Amino acid sequence: MIVNRRDKFAIFLPFKNYSNSLIDFFITDCRLLCYTRYIGNTPHYSWETALYSNAHTCVCPEFIMNEGWKRYLPIRNPYDRVISQWKWHLQRGDDQPEFEDWLMLHSKQAVSMPVTKVYSNYTDIIKCENIKNEIFNNDLMPIGPDREKQILLFPHSNKSKIKKPPMQLTRRQQEIIYYFHYEDFLVGGYSKTYNPS
Repeated sequence: MIVNRRDKFAIFLPFKNYSNSLIDFFITDCRLLCYTRYIGNTPHYSWETALYSNAHTCVCPEFIMNEGWKRYLPIRNPYDRVISQWKWHLQRGDDQPEFEDWLMLHSKQAVSMPVTKVYSNYTDIIKCENIKNEIFNNDLMPIGPDREKQILLFPHSNKSKIKKPPMQLTRRQQEIIYYFHYEDFLVGGYSKTYNPS
């Protein structure tokens, strides 16, 4: 989670929703003291009933829940997010499941669930497909001479190393993703029809 105590807002960092890019932009590139990272407990991303600390925490510290704070949630088209999660899984090691096998096994993990359900304490959303404009229009960057230049240079540091042509999801795969991520489709206003990007 990225926290700005001065301007009273926080940005959740859901897995595969541009979280690394947001960290790079607000914490590393901007180098403004008003932005800090909050590392907190989050459900373990497996079937274990354990807790561990990371930047993807969905637990809000009490001060962020106070009146006047905004809690921004980046949301991404679930079709693109699920495919990105699968590619990330392939990059991690020798386990190379076919997409549908992976989908049926891993879509039930907390990290793969709809972000609007896991991060339910949000007050506003940021659509990843339009992230530069969303940052600018929501005044998440302080006003200053370099503001527009910094937003134009927004990094995309977490691009997949797995280069594949756009996936063609079967109707069954689309229905599974739509069923598992219905809340994100609804909140983000995403079409049920899959259009590969």
